[in-house]
Amino acid sequence: MTIELNAVQCREISKLRAAAPDVACVIIGAVAVNHHVELPRSTGDVDLVLALDVPDLQALLLSVGWNQHGTKKQRWTAPDHFTADVLPASLRLINAGTVHFDDDEKEMNLAGFDLLFETAEEHALPHADGSVLVASLPVLVVLKIAAWLDRPYDRKKDLHDLGTILSGALGDDDDRRWDGSVEGAFEEQSPRFMGQEVARIVRTSHLELLREFRDAILPDDSHWSAEIAKGFLAGRRLDPERALRAFFEGVGV
Repeated sequence: MTIELNAVQCREISKLRAAAPDVACVIIGAVAVNHHVELPRSTGDVDLVLALDVPDLQALLLSVGWNQHGTKKQRWTAPDHFTADVLPASLRLINAGTVHFDDDEKEMNLAGFDLLFETAEEHALPHADGSVLVASLPVLVVLKIAAWLDRPYDRKKDLHDLGTILSGALGDDDDRRWDGSVEGAFEEQSPRFMGQEVARIVRTSHLELLREFRDAILPDDSHWSAEIAKGFLAGRRLDPERALRAFFEGVGV
């Protein structure tokens, strides 16, 4: 599949990649999710992760003519209405587990970012020279779970996106529904498949994160599963709790 980036986004990412060809640059967020599963919402910006520390990231982006937002330090703009949210994720920061841009800003959780560069896939830019890495779907699931756990009431959109992924990860006519790869009722196969895909890449620390998510979202008095259901693709007759349980069974937690 091609990446849904417009000409301006491709121009700016190509310029960034040319300025730092040895620095890993990965697309995450809605553009990456939409590359794997069609999202029922559109986005006008792009989310990037670069394997750099904060000062090096800022120096690089300034050198290619991007401008940093005054208060949202992760947000950068360029001519022709280009907007990108850019996170630094050097090995040092990933090992620390968090990043923040200044002393006054809340730390951002980097849980799961150790998996990002390991599993990302390289794709050619559709409207410019060069290529960019795109996050794999199971990593996007882990990142969205970590982001929601970090700020539940501010990150409902992540739950909606998780609903879209769980309901659409396995196509209706995918052979794996019938060859024994994915067990269970038809409606539960896609979330179970997604759980199995997550289980292939995660390590012990990520399983702890997934258990925390399970315990937060599955209690009988939890209203969060309804937020997951808001993201289910049209025509998917899924019970949110059954879908989530199928996902966790697939993961093995």
